[in-house]
Amino acid sequence: MPNPRSTKRHDFKPLSYEVIGACIDVQRQLAVHFHHLIARK
Repeated sequence: MPNPRSTKRHDFKPLSYEVIGACIDVQRQLAVHFHHLIARK
């Protein structure tokens, strides 16, 4: 049975969701930092 959290019907393990969530969080933080650096120039 597919995981209800996956819109593409992939059967991810709970750890996969944690890792993907952490990657998304890091990407967001880096994007904020990058935009801050650009704005300072």
